[in-house]
Amino acid sequence: MKKLIVNADGFGFTAGCNRGIFETIENGIVTSVSVNMNFPAAEDTPRLQKEYPQISIGIHLNPVVGPPVTQLTKIKTLINPETNEFWGGVEFTQRLTKKRINLRELALELSNQLQKAIDLGIQISHIDSHQNRHLHPFYFKVFLALGEKFDIKKMRTHDYYLFSSNGSSEVFKHYLHNPWRFVVHNVHRLNMAKAKKRGFNMADRNLIFYLLEKGAKYIKDNWVFVLRNLPEGVSEVYIHPAYPDETLAKYATYSNERDAERRLLQDPVLKKIIAEEKIELISFAGLP
Repeated sequence: MKKLIVNADGFGFTAGCNRGIFETIENGIVTSVSVNMNFPAAEDTPRLQKEYPQISIGIHLNPVVGPPVTQLTKIKTLINPETNEFWGGVEFTQRLTKKRINLRELALELSNQLQKAIDLGIQISHIDSHQNRHLHPFYFKVFLALGEKFDIKKMRTHDYYLFSSNGSSEVFKHYLHNPWRFVVHNVHRLNMAKAKKRGFNMADRNLIFYLLEKGAKYIKDNWVFVLRNLPEGVSEVYIHPAYPDETLAKYATYSNERDAERRLLQDPVLKKIIAEEKIELISFAGLP
């Protein structure tokens, strides 16, 4: 049986992200959403849950972009004093590696993001993170501990499945020429195994496009190839449909591409192939 979770990241990030995600749920193939709770547009999440109860709603834990939800004086190591916002992804990772991020402060901010969702009445289905920064080993320990604390035991998998038009030989060549990526991917697979041992549940694989044309999820031929060649079991793919706006341009480099994703995810061709290939679209609620 082929099952697919199509998760839209970035709900709550901007009003344009919300609008794009609502649209791709209504007219497209999106089955799940991850919410950035630290932006004002996250206040629209209860409406999402009410209007589309079949959609699973996860929290896109975010200590790297934008304003925090916690009082600034309680999370000083997370905050750039010049902006009163998070440091930014690269700077955050560097500071985390150099142990300049206080892990208790990190846990406090992320706990408060989860609690904000709970206070809004959101039934949290799963957890992942903005820019996948939680895959850093220091952050990952905090991430798993929070999942256990809040009893959220479903998460995004980072057991990657690389698609290539020339088959496994191209994957082998890619890893041969990018040994660092081979190492990183296998470390992530080991981390997923550790998470499973601690009772976390996830899809069998995370679908990766970057060996296909431009490595992009906004190109129709890439989606056609992936759907025609989807392996058995449960697969997950995360996407970023949106109407780009000024807020998105301020915080994200991947901006205009989100508009192309929004339009593509509503293309009737994708639904047609999903039906022909007998692929079942599921949410995180569909995980065993």
